[in-house]
Amino acid sequence: MDLSQVLSIATACIVSAGGVGGIAIAVIKFSSNIIAERISVKYENKLERALEKYKTELSKKEYVSQVKFDAEFEIYRTLSKGFSTAVKNIILMIPDGKAYFPADKDKRI
Repeated sequence: MDLSQVLSIATACIVSAGGVGGIAIAVIKFSSNIIAERISVKYENKLERALEKYKTELSKKEYVSQVKFDAEFEIYRTLSKGFSTAVKNIILMIPDGKAYFPADKDKRI
């Protein structure tokens, strides 16, 4: 075996190792992209579920607020009608021109 044969064998080993390395790098890059896409999809699904849960909670609170508003508005309508009737009745109890007020301010209060 002479020096040229040794160099050609060494060169062949280096080239084949480089080819295997290149193939390994290509496989790793391709598989890492697939893995990254899968992780991204899982994370996106997790965020979607969290968002839907949050929307559900908000809609429940909105429903409670709407029911509470309706109840408060109904109470307001009832009180408003009652006060209106009370004012009308008080006005009827004191006819025009028949109201007498004391001149003394303390007595008026």
